[in-house]
Amino acid sequence: MNCMYCSAGCIKKGFAKNVQRYCCKNCGRYQQMAYRYHRFDDTDRKRIVKHISRSCGIRDIADLLDLSPSSVVKVIKKYAQQAQPLLPMETNQKYQMDEMSVTIARLKGIYLAYAYNNKTHCIIDFSIGGRTKEVMGRVTKTVLGLSPTRVYTDGLNLDPGLIGRAIHKSDKFLPCILNE
Repeated sequence: MNCMYCSAGCIKKGFAKNVQRYCCKNCGRYQQMAYRYHRFDDTDRKRIVKHISRSCGIRDIADLLDLSPSSVVKVIKKYAQQAQPLLPMETNQKYQMDEMSVTIARLKGIYLAYAYNNKTHCIIDFSIGGRTKEVMGRVTKTVLGLSPTRVYTDGLNLDPGLIGRAIHKSDKFLPCILNE
């Protein structure tokens, strides 16, 4: 085989994924006789989405479908950009807002703020970030857009200013208020 870069002679030099590799005597570059690129098709894309909806990890999906993890991530990012948030059509109901500490890559001080509908038991909105007015305000804005009759919180000092005292009620033990 001749080198595709400098046209000098090549010698056999090992295997890569069961394909013979060659090394050029002149320029020292490695190459192979024929390259193949396993490009995934629409059925693979559908399978990736199906596995993601079943909470499979990226490496697990890559192993199952015989794809590279980076290809799986590209498909996930593509579909994530196209996703539209589901806007709830529930108004005049009771909601619960809370925040919890989460660990992401060993970082401290990150919170998940969420709003929960007491009647339908669905998450209305969530936001991830510090325990700040901006992060809590994103969730509060969604809830207030639904014209709630009452908003329950755990007594965070930011809540009365964001929600308003007329519809706000706080209690440290939120699960007890769900039956109200």
